[in-house]
Amino acid sequence: MTEDERKAAAVEMWSETMVQMGNRHTYATSLVRRGGGIHVVQRLMGHSNIATTSRYLHLVDADLLAAFDRAFPEG
Repeated sequence: MTEDERKAAAVEMWSETMVQMGNRHTYATSLVRRGGGIHVVQRLMGHSNIATTSRYLHLVDADLLAAFDRAFPEG
């Protein structure tokens, strides 16, 4: 394998890894936004530690307000 081929293979592998990681972040965040609790997401993602799962969540203030409104619809 030439140096250029080795570099191209490394870039391709890195790109695939980044896409997969991005998909996991999107998956986790989407599940929580749709009402899945973090413990459900943890099990679905195969994490033994909840802290690992929390690194995949990207919630903003609007997500927190929406969750509050669902829990307490009467205001």
